[in-house]
Amino acid sequence: MASKSKKLTIEEQIDIFLKGDSTNAFEFMGCHKTKNGYVFRVWAPNAKSVSVTGDFNNWDKQADVMEKKYRDVWEVEIKDAKIYDNYKYCILTQNDEYKLKSDPYGFHMCTRPDNASKIYDISGYKWTDSEYLRQNRKKNHMEQPVNIYEVHLGSWMLHSDGTYYNYADLAKKLVSYVFEKNCLGCNNISTDDKNQIIVLTTYNKKGELIARK
Repeated sequence: MASKSKKLTIEEQIDIFLKGDSTNAFEFMGCHKTKNGYVFRVWAPNAKSVSVTGDFNNWDKQADVMEKKYRDVWEVEIKDAKIYDNYKYCILTQNDEYKLKSDPYGFHMCTRPDNASKIYDISGYKWTDSEYLRQNRKKNHMEQPVNIYEVHLGSWMLHSDGTYYNYADLAKKLVSYVFEKNCLGCNNISTDDKNQIIVLTTYNKKGELIARK
């Protein structure tokens, strides 16, 4: 398994990723800040070519063509890119068709109906779930019951005028709904007061806070 403490090279990390054993692919796939700009990496094994198109190059699909540096992983560094710029990967298929795709490892996305990824830096985010993780290591998860409740937030509930709820509103309504359905516990996703950081909050059946990270 990949680990920060081992200080693996990017080649070693991608090798682990391609074997299907990576647990931290978000740390090197997608868009990341560098000394000179931002580096973009995407796995596209069947593409003829891939480029990054966005606000920083006026959506010119030929401006920032990626290089297939690590087998099926494409990479390019863009100096003019900046935080909050919208971008997509432009993939040339084997049928010579161009397909625009959002970043599967994107840290920030446009608000619907737009669907581009946005450049965002999460390196300064401080996790606060150390106590939860410490307690979690003491448990034998293979012998504990599991109850999974899945829901698509975009279609579960809409305002009366047809507009979508934001994460903060959904967190309140969905948690109450799950408790009413007598689930053993639940996770809900919300944002901070600036509507930027996604926060995962875990409750038990009684509605007691277990962890927030």
